[in-house]
Amino acid sequence: MVDGRLFYYDYLDQENHVLIQRVQMEQDTAKTIVKDGKCLIDYNRSGMPLLEIVTEAQFTNPENCKLIVREMQEMLSTLGISEAKIDLG
Repeated sequence: MVDGRLFYYDYLDQENHVLIQRVQMEQDTAKTIVKDGKCLIDYNRSGMPLLEIVTEAQFTNPENCKLIVREMQEMLSTLGISEAKIDLG
């Protein structure tokens, strides 16, 4: 990441970047789980810190969105900031 830009290789394998608008901390309130048509709420994560990364609205391809998220996950994990396991919370 340089000057608010996160560089990645897009789905055409060309270097591209996304503009990071801001990074902010929030607190989680709960985890919502949908199972067998029911919505369950797990309050065990209440108060856990969340890192929200806000980008400019410049996405035109869903494949690029997946690549950007993977790049961010790898960066946050490598830097030791987060385990970056979205599915585990």
